[in-house]
Amino acid sequence: MRQFNDIADQDSSIIHSLTLIASLICIVGFSLDMLSISLGLALDSIEWRMGFVQQLGERCIILLFGAALLCHSLQTTPARLKQIGWLCCVLGLWISLSSLFYLQDSFRFKSLALENLVNQQQNLTQEIQQFSPQPTEALGAIMDPVRKEQAVKLLEERTQELSAIAKIRIRKTVARTFFSLLLTGMGLGALGQVSARSVRSLGMAKYSGKALQLVEK
Repeated sequence: MRQFNDIADQDSSIIHSLTLIASLICIVGFSLDMLSISLGLALDSIEWRMGFVQQLGERCIILLFGAALLCHSLQTTPARLKQIGWLCCVLGLWISLSSLFYLQDSFRFKSLALENLVNQQQNLTQEIQQFSPQPTEALGAIMDPVRKEQAVKLLEERTQELSAIAKIRIRKTVARTFFSLLLTGMGLGALGQVSARSVRSLGMAKYSGKALQLVEK
C-alpha cells in the first residue's frame, strides 16, 4: 500500500512539473509577444490604442490557459497558489476594465473614420467642381457641367458604400475584441477565486490529516 502511494505521489509530481513548464511557456510567450507589440508606445494615439487592445484580445486566451495551468501546478504549494490567485484577480479586473475603455475608444474611432471619409469626399468634390480644362484640351469636351454632376453623384454613392462597409467591419472587430477581453477578464477573476478556495481546502485537509495521525497514535 505504501509503495502504491509512493508511485501515485511520483506521478502527481510529474504531472505538476509538466503543467508548470507548459504554463510558463504560455505566460512567457504571451508576455514577450505583447512586449514586442507595445514597442513604439503612443498612448495618446487612438489608432495605437485600438490596435494594441485588439492584439491583446486575440492573445489573451493564451494568458488564461497559462494561468490555469500554473494554478494547477502550484496545488502542492498553497502559499504560492494564493499569491497567483490574487494576481489572477488583479489581471482579470484590469483586462475587464480594458474592454470597457476599448469600447469607449471604438465609438470615437468609428466617428473619426467616417469623418475622414466625408472629408475626402468633400475635397474630391471641390476639386471636380473647380476643374476647368481649356477648350482646346482633350478633357475640355468631356468635362462639361453634366459630366461633373455625374462624377460628384457617383462619388457620393461610393462614399456611402464605403461608410457602410467601414461601420460593419468596425462593429465586428469591436464586438469580437470586447467579448474576448471581457470573458478572459471574468475567467481570470473566477480562476483567482477558485484558487483562493482551493488554498483554504488544502489547509483544512492538511489540518484534518494531522489530527487523524494524532488520533491514530
